[in-house]
Amino acid sequence: MKFLVIFLFLITNAFADSIKVKVNPENPLINETFNVEFIIDTKEEGEPIISFNPLGVDVVSRSEVGTSTRMTIINGESTIERSLSVTYELMPSKSGTVFLRDISVEINGTVIKHKTVRISVLTKAKETKKIFVKAEVSKNKVFVGESIVVRYYLYNRADIPLAGTDIRKFPKLDKFLKRFHQEPMSLQRVQFDGKMYSRRIMYTAQLFGEKPGIYKVDPINMKVSYSRRGNPFGGFGGFNLQIGRPQTTTISSTPVEIEVMSLPAEGMKPHFTGLVGEHEFNLKVNKNKFIANEPIELTLNIEGEGALELFEAPILLSHENIEEFEKTNDLVIKKNFTAQKVINYTYLGRGDVNLENVEVPISYFDPEVKLYKTKVLKIGNIKVAGIGQQNTRKFTKNEPKENPSSLPVPSVKITSYQFKPILKFVNTFIYGIKEIFIAVSFLLLSLVGLLSFRYFKNKIPKELSVFDTIYKKGVNYSNLYKVLNLTGDEGQMENIVDNLNVSNSAKQYFKSLVESFNDDFSTNKSDKVVRIEKRYFKELENMLNNQMNE
Repeated sequence: MKFLVIFLFLITNAFADSIKVKVNPENPLINETFNVEFIIDTKEEGEPIISFNPLGVDVVSRSEVGTSTRMTIINGESTIERSLSVTYELMPSKSGTVFLRDISVEINGTVIKHKTVRISVLTKAKETKKIFVKAEVSKNKVFVGESIVVRYYLYNRADIPLAGTDIRKFPKLDKFLKRFHQEPMSLQRVQFDGKMYSRRIMYTAQLFGEKPGIYKVDPINMKVSYSRRGNPFGGFGGFNLQIGRPQTTTISSTPVEIEVMSLPAEGMKPHFTGLVGEHEFNLKVNKNKFIANEPIELTLNIEGEGALELFEAPILLSHENIEEFEKTNDLVIKKNFTAQKVINYTYLGRGDVNLENVEVPISYFDPEVKLYKTKVLKIGNIKVAGIGQQNTRKFTKNEPKENPSSLPVPSVKITSYQFKPILKFVNTFIYGIKEIFIAVSFLLLSLVGLLSFRYFKNKIPKELSVFDTIYKKGVNYSNLYKVLNLTGDEGQMENIVDNLNVSNSAKQYFKSLVESFNDDFSTNKSDKVVRIEKRYFKELENMLNNQMNE
């Protein structure tokens, strides 16, 4: 009887309310998330309210409550006990020992407490991880304006097949001028730390340091699903079996340091463009001889690996009788991490111009040889003939000057007989019938010409301006870039928007568009077209028209 009482006491206490805390993995790494599972055994009904004080660790997310029940019968009385499970995702902000203090769970008025949990955070894994993400840069030490390519690779060991991936937080990279690139996520077999891994590119960006200093390439944060074990049959018969319960983990890359150096002052030319890296320059001129007020059109094509977004168009023609009328540019980013910028110049000659052998030097910095290189743009001769100039011919001493009185006078034939019509209206009509016929014919021909012009004008497809295209089809990244560059400002689109002479609401709208397109680039949706708020684009178009008329 004594043993039966002790047994019943132990069973009763076994079913008392309690908390268990499980940490997975037991020794997490700094800057990588890990899971803490709270398992609550209780007889109470209701949702648990869990509270704890994290020290040295941040809470990232919380899962839904999982519930399981079991029923026991003691002395003919049934008891239902619930087991509740809640998992928190945590991120350690430092290495060493971190703590979860003041752990308590309140459920239906009952409070259950737990002792402080100590967690040891490592700076480096004890052994190579099975799944990890790594940021790899093309260069760790660059000059201002030099191109850096950063690729974020996801590695998984060959015996750990992946079931799915989700990028939870993209790297900001806001310390750099950045471009987003879409590269194929093709699988590669590589050796890492003496073991075979599969890796694939998850995210690619091209960076340019704008100021000297030491900067960090931000980490990427991903959620990865995988299986514990691979297919023991090696895919026999075409079946890729995955045995084992699917697991989920959150991983982050380690920040990478980049040193950005100043460009050397020695050898810097006065015509230095600010471009760093190999570049090609091509110049086209429509012709060399013009009359006054006839457009002089030049096209400058620059292609290379530098930050062409920041490239300022050089002055090609300079003369007191030449006026720059218009300058537009178009930027295209290529898959080989180079870019092409086409600048169209339009000048007007307002009078006589005679320029011979015009050449424009232009230079860039080559980081491979650490030297400034110069290329010469050859424009050639530019001649503009003025119109309406006075006759400046001078008489020589031996050439007799013409006397107005000696000039021949044209003879005029005078008819002595003049007809005076009896019926003035009738005779006037008869004598003017030829002139009336000519006038009516001219009006009819003009009307036919106007109708023909309208007909063929509607038949010929109209070349839409960039604003017409936006109003008709919506806006994408390329058209937004073209519109903002019509202001004459150059650089990142965010800075151009700040300098716009438009309302604050319009600025906020264009900033949100720029931010949206940057996010689309990061998720490989660079060709996305969005509907517009027409009134803000109309405000921008009016601003540009006023700017041109000033």
